Amino acid sequence: MMRHRFDTWFKSDEAGLTILALLTIIRGLSYVPPLINLDRTPAHYLEGWASPTLWAVIWIAAGVFCLAATFIPKLLPAAVGIAVGLHAAWAMSFLMGTILGDSPRSWVSALNYFGVVFLALYAYGRERIQIPEMR
Repeated sequence: MMRHRFDTWFKSDEAGLTILALLTIIRGLSYVPPLINLDRTPAHYLEGWASPTLWAVIWIAAGVFCLAATFIPKLLPAAVGIAVGLHAAWAMSFLMGTILGDSPRSWVSALNYFGVVFLALYAYGRERIQIPEMR
């Protein structure tokens, strides 16, 4: 019974959003001192736009918004959009570091962010197939 509930939940949009929320919050936590040296050189272009502390707030707030949207379904599209948008921006910022020659291996980090983006777009953009209940 409990496993069936978990299996059902894990296939839901809310489960996907919970995963996206946790990834987003953890990214934000990586910008919180002492997990980051505030005096270090930014790793990519967007990191230089604001302080690590501000980026932490932005990422964590987006993740918390995603968690809230798991309980308020009307917010789901906006939550997915915000989290995917942040990941896409980071992916492009890292990719531009490679294209412009500032950081030749930044494309590797960009792949991780693009992975989150494309998996989220896949998960939320595909047709839902109704699976009959198994007893």
